[in-house]
Amino acid sequence: MNLWKGFFLWGIASWAAAADLVVEVAGIDSPEGRVRLWVYDDPAAFAAWKGPVTLQEARAVAARVRLRVINLPAGRYAVRLHHDRDGDGEVDRRYGRFAAEGLGVSGALPPAKADFASAAFDHRADADSILRIQLHACRPQPRQGWSPRRAGRPYRPDPECD
Repeated sequence: MNLWKGFFLWGIASWAAAADLVVEVAGIDSPEGRVRLWVYDDPAAFAAWKGPVTLQEARAVAARVRLRVINLPAGRYAVRLHHDRDGDGEVDRRYGRFAAEGLGVSGALPPAKADFASAAFDHRADADSILRIQLHACRPQPRQGWSPRRAGRPYRPDPECD
């Protein structure tokens, strides 16, 4: 009987050492596809988009979506978001460089400039963490005075994405 009591108390103690992470996503520009959330605790994994602690997804049915990671242990984390409109699991790019689908990260930097250190936040075990993240899709703008006959780079990048 004492063995079961020990397992029960261990389960309650481990459950009590975790809180939820709530991510409110804004800037979803179409109701197609899915919004994916990656939570990382390792800088190398964050940079490579591989090996997240958890992956959540939700249908993109409105301009705002709320995702919840239940019982995330306390620690230092960074979040990446992707609005995968066509459902192929890849970030679509314009001109091979600019993200055509919405991207977002925790922290204040644009997604293209974010690293783990700038995107990281501390998640405590005694209270839920709430993040509000705006998605950005990079849309290069035509250069002023550009014409097909002019030589040179036809587009200037969006300053948030380059």
